[in-house]
Amino acid sequence: MARFFAKGVLDPHTERGVRFVVAVAAVLMVGLPVKAWDTAPLCAFEPPPPLSLPEIAEPETAPMCVLPEPSPAQDLSAETVRESWEAIRLGDEDPEAALLRMSILEEALPRLTDVFLVRRGELLLSMGDARAARQAFANALETPSDSEIGLRARVGRVRALLAMGHRDAVNDLTALLRRYPDLPEEPQLEFDLARMREEAGAQSDAIRTYRRLDIRSPGTDVARQARERLNVLRAEGVEVRALTLAERVARTEKLVARGPLADARVELAELMEEARLGPTHRAKVYFLAARIARHEGRWDDARQLLQRGQGTGAVVGDEDDQARRQQRAENLAQ
Repeated sequence: MARFFAKGVLDPHTERGVRFVVAVAAVLMVGLPVKAWDTAPLCAFEPPPPLSLPEIAEPETAPMCVLPEPSPAQDLSAETVRESWEAIRLGDEDPEAALLRMSILEEALPRLTDVFLVRRGELLLSMGDARAARQAFANALETPSDSEIGLRARVGRVRALLAMGHRDAVNDLTALLRRYPDLPEEPQLEFDLARMREEAGAQSDAIRTYRRLDIRSPGTDVARQARERLNVLRAEGVEVRALTLAERVARTEKLVARGPLADARVELAELMEEARLGPTHRAKVYFLAARIARHEGRWDDARQLLQRGQGTGAVVGDEDDQARRQQRAENLAQ
């Protein structure tokens, strides 16, 4: 076809030339194999590998939507409540058993919630759980109660703060003692304060408080705890100064007045053998020994001890004390 154009037989720009080209093309296409459609995909691609997910382990714990089985109902029979009340009142159980008793009483006697909250706080404090004890005392203070229970809750709350080493403990203790100047729990609170200071590294302050408790309240459980702490500190190499003779006489005077008398007898026997006692302290020791003898009905011993005390020539006590002592000596002499 190009030869025809080249020789000028046909002009591709003329109508005749265009018809010739179309006719030749039609002839050529007739001879080619032609399909009505092609089944091959427009674009070939490899199928992706099957999707594999990691295995999910079974949960070790039950799902949150599963409710736990309810705890069995407590025995609130009259006999159980009575036994629990008596056990709590006597305090002859260990703290953990007492707490179980307490839960029975709290459910059976809701009107006494404040009483049980205070007792719960005291039990928790004895178990060393100061934070839980503090919360129990705080709950008790928010519950309507009488003045005695409210005071116990206030004291317990301060004791819990001291056991925790809380920054507000000292201020709250000061405010409590200012509000209740004759508080019977003051020695226990002082001991708790000394323990807090000892734990904080202020051993000198703690030792002073321990010594003061031993002198002022020698026959109490708090004083016994204070002496134990002093012994522990001595064993650890901390210098703990012994009581002076004057402090020993003052301590013995408290033992004679408040007991136990067995401890007072031991202290008096040691002091009467002490050569370093001055006249005033020696006279006081004799008078204290005479007091015990008179209490026990040992009249001859009492008369002799009074005479020995008066023989020191020391003036002990005020004029009323001296007059009473003279009257006793005269009565014993008859």
